[in-house]
Amino acid sequence: MPINKLNYLQFLRQHYGLYITNNIFYYGKTLFKISKLKCDLLFLKSCKRENLLPNFVRFRVPSTYHRHQEAIQNCYRDILKNEIKVKRRQLSQTYRMIINLKSSFITEIDDDIMNQVFKVIHELEKEKTSSWTRAHNIKLNDLRESVIVSSTPNHVTTPISCIKKLFKTCFNYS
Repeated sequence: MPINKLNYLQFLRQHYGLYITNNIFYYGKTLFKISKLKCDLLFLKSCKRENLLPNFVRFRVPSTYHRHQEAIQNCYRDILKNEIKVKRRQLSQTYRMIINLKSSFITEIDDDIMNQVFKVIHELEKEKTSSWTRAHNIKLNDLRESVIVSSTPNHVTTPISCIKKLFKTCFNYS
């Protein structure tokens, strides 16, 4: 019976027992977590590099505090920087965890079986990584578009507004 992504845990449980199967399962989950953290870090660094603010760093500020906009923007940037630091720390902790998990089962399993299991886990990881990357790209594009929209002037010149301006300047009419 060939090992695939639908039956690899069942195969391992039958041939190597529950302990090894659980360690390999947690190894796969930890590998997914590492991929997710890498994708998140890439997204956050892109936001920082392009001076974009993701939605999760922004909080609502009453309109009476708009005069403090610069301080609020600095606070947003600090939240983004702190999140990057947290993700980096989580990534290094997760790398240490995956090394320990791998050492707990690597000597117990045949090399051929281990290569097949790693291949299955990496296929699953690629699928998840592509979906996370796609979601982050959509978020980045939305943030870029919102910056472009907010930087364009809001007033639209209509013929009536042009006539009013002309009337005000020619006749000092207020």
